[in-house]
Amino acid sequence: MVALLTACATPSVTEPRRVPVMVTVPIQLAGGSTFVSVRVNTRPEDALFLLDTGSSITILTPLFARRLELAIPKDGRQLELVGIGGHKVRVPLVTVERLAVGGASVDNMRVVVYDAVPDARTVDGILGLDFLKRFRFTVDTPGKQLRLESAPSP
Repeated sequence: MVALLTACATPSVTEPRRVPVMVTVPIQLAGGSTFVSVRVNTRPEDALFLLDTGSSITILTPLFARRLELAIPKDGRQLELVGIGGHKVRVPLVTVERLAVGGASVDNMRVVVYDAVPDARTVDGILGLDFLKRFRFTVDTPGKQLRLESAPSP
């Protein structure tokens, strides 16, 4: 079972640059969960992320963060996440150079590192609303597609 997590504190960050897009990418459905391919930084291969509109922040697993060779300072910034049932945990906050789903990307995005799906070793992270809210998005479950379109600037 996957616990949905929300951040208690939203870090104050400069709004990352958005590139205008309209893309449709395939999704995978398994056991009531939805998965999507994500590219992080300049890695040539895709990672598998759980698509979770109930998660306010994007999460990388510790194993995936190690594969990315992300530096996680011991005394770096942390966020407190609250899971279903009120369970709280403090997790490191890091910045990735780029997070992309198809041609939809966000540069200099802050994410957390946490083993949110410990029983799913093939899952590299959770794609949360902090990425999705930058786009108009539609999850077409019958068509097995995720559509992302640039949202108008506020």
